[in-house]
Amino acid sequence: RQALPVFRGKGMKVSELEGYLLNYWVARADGLRCEIRKRQPCETMHAYIFIDTAVHTGYPRIYSASTYWNEGGEIIERERIGLMPAVEGGVAFWIAAHPDYSDPVRGSTALIAAMRAYVASKFGNEVTEAAHG
Repeated sequence: RQALPVFRGKGMKVSELEGYLLNYWVARADGLRCEIRKRQPCETMHAYIFIDTAVHTGYPRIYSASTYWNEGGEIIERERIGLMPAVEGGVAFWIAAHPDYSDPVRGSTALIAAMRAYVASKFGNEVTEAAHG
């Protein structure tokens, strides 16, 4: 299987990361080996990390810290990311703050906001290919 590129030569704002791209950058921020691949047979994109099990070395597993509390929750606790619900113009969202990053970050869910704050604490406001080079 060939890994698909994240994006080509163009920076992306952390505040706009979502889905498999956000999960990819969370994994990179956590020091995990990660690739973006199409999941067969449905052809949807996912971030995969590679873990060692009793049977396999480098076994690929879908990683989704911005969706699953069992993955994102431990990062929130370990990194001491603060979360607060907010409403503006009738639209509800979450604000997250990381102790090592000065700007609060927004997201439509608590996990999305927190994972954006985590990525921003490691890479700043924008990520590029070179950020994980």
